[in-house]
Amino acid sequence: MLSYFARRILVFAATLLAAALAIFVVLEVLPGDPALVILGLGADDAVLTALRADLGLDRPAYIRFFHWLGDLLRLETGVSHTYDVPVGGLIASGLGVTGPLALFAIGIALVLGVPLGLIAATRRNRPGDYGVMIFAQVGMAVPNFWFAILLVLLFAITLGWLPAGGFDGWQQGFLPGLQSLFLPALSLGLPEAAILARVTRSAVLETLGADFVRTARAKGASESRILLRHVLHAASIPVLTIMGLQIALLLAGSIVVERIFFLPGLGKLLFQAASQRDLVTVRDTVMLVVAAVIAINFLVDALAALIDPRPKVSA
Repeated sequence: MLSYFARRILVFAATLLAAALAIFVVLEVLPGDPALVILGLGADDAVLTALRADLGLDRPAYIRFFHWLGDLLRLETGVSHTYDVPVGGLIASGLGVTGPLALFAIGIALVLGVPLGLIAATRRNRPGDYGVMIFAQVGMAVPNFWFAILLVLLFAITLGWLPAGGFDGWQQGFLPGLQSLFLPALSLGLPEAAILARVTRSAVLETLGADFVRTARAKGASESRILLRHVLHAASIPVLTIMGLQIALLLAGSIVVERIFFLPGLGKLLFQAASQRDLVTVRDTVMLVVAAVIAINFLVDALAALIDPRPKVSA
């Protein structure tokens, strides 16, 4: 057990280092001069040179990379070129929207996807199964931004039940905040629920044919007891794994959905920083998102190892 987690921690650290290097290299090869973007085409050469020195662009790339890496290890962020404030404050403000939105979307995906998968598996080749599979196919085929547009047309414009966009902040109250995030979270959660329903159905069907399930039936256990106590425990491992893999897609999709609903989250911050070539803000924000995805997958692996002993032997 300890050796398994030690290896996983080493892989986690190496993955973070590789991600940081990849992000830095990609931003380094982007065309254009950040100093020229900030000051404009008519800026004086002396002023441009001074700004490049202030931004650290006059130093070799490898020195800038190790300096940034040291800041990351100290949990420090740079100063935004556009806003002239620490990037950490901008990220914290964006996380106040993107974090609850992602959690809300994951909750919707779990509440819809897992029960629908159970319904499909326990009613195999019956109308309930066909209905869930149709939902899964549609949910996997339609992009989340299309769901966002359709939900706005239905609930905001046609019915007028929910706001079409915007976020007044959590200071207006918890329920108004959730109301503003409901449509964005639903547009993100529906495709994830479709994937979870399909995975849950497959995992439950495979587990229902296992020897320990036949043994439990032979001992007279009820179907509900078998399903809730035995089948769900074994089927939870592939469900957890696919949830970890889908976190990255959910965070990437939230950037687009935030733009549709005019939410002041990390998506808006990244879009504005990229348009202004604010590389410090882009670099630190992307690194945060990547680190969150890697950390969540690490936690999913750890949880799967605790549920099922087989990964600890094979890893």
